[in-house]
Amino acid sequence: PPEASPANPPADATESPAPSEGRAVDASTPPPPSDPVPPAYSAYGPGGASPARSPYASGVDGAFSLDPETGARLRVLASDLNAVAARSDNGILSGVLSITTGALTITMGILFAEYSNVEDASFLATYLYVFGGTSIARGIMELILKPDYREPALRYAHMPMRTPNEAAARLKYGEYALEDLADRSRAARLVDGSLSLAAGLAVLPVYLVPRDFEVDTIGVFVIIGASISIVTGLVTLFLTSEAEDRWDAYQELDEELRTGPAAEAALRKKHAFSIDVAAVPLPSGAALGLSGKF
Repeated sequence: PPEASPANPPADATESPAPSEGRAVDASTPPPPSDPVPPAYSAYGPGGASPARSPYASGVDGAFSLDPETGARLRVLASDLNAVAARSDNGILSGVLSITTGALTITMGILFAEYSNVEDASFLATYLYVFGGTSIARGIMELILKPDYREPALRYAHMPMRTPNEAAARLKYGEYALEDLADRSRAARLVDGSLSLAAGLAVLPVYLVPRDFEVDTIGVFVIIGASISIVTGLVTLFLTSEAEDRWDAYQELDEELRTGPAAEAALRKKHAFSIDVAAVPLPSGAALGLSGKF
């Protein structure tokens, strides 16, 4: 047979010798790899892990459940505050524009009275003074009385509800915010409508009385402007705002939740008549007990 060499090793040189019976296995030799156990599968995904649950769901440690009436109030308040914030204009911008318009109108009246050669320049200047002053007053009113509709909605949306006390505080703030918006909107609406109505009614006698109620071409425009101001004031006085309508609707909901079918059912359950029967074994027989609630 050919001699063994590094280039020509023997046939059994690359094969590991089989351990004989009773021979100790080398501890440095790692065990053969085993097949990994597949993860358990459940309806929630691999590993059987359940999805994260809401901290307000019942059954979670340290959590609580809101009653249906409180949950309904919280949802309605969130919807009302967001709707009022989305549909209301910016009071600061409209107030500044109204003040600027009034100042320009008064300036036009001054220039008209000083440099105009029109026969009725003084009466037209008075007309411009009245409407300019009304516009400035309305602008100041919007800056002072008209609320910021967005701030309560943002604050309410970011209030936590981790505990029953926090949920109650959120409900209390939402009711206070919506009522405050309704009250301030009502005050601003009444003042705005009254100013428009007063300006329109004041212009007519100021312009027409000195002229013995004679109406010329300029007088037609004066009467049209005064009539528009009167109509605008009446509409503003009798047309409620979005915040007022929302608060009235919430009060109706609150009254219904307090005295509606759920409250009546709870009241009937509280005052319902019930009888409980209990049997007690005795050494010589049994005893039957009756108890009633009414």
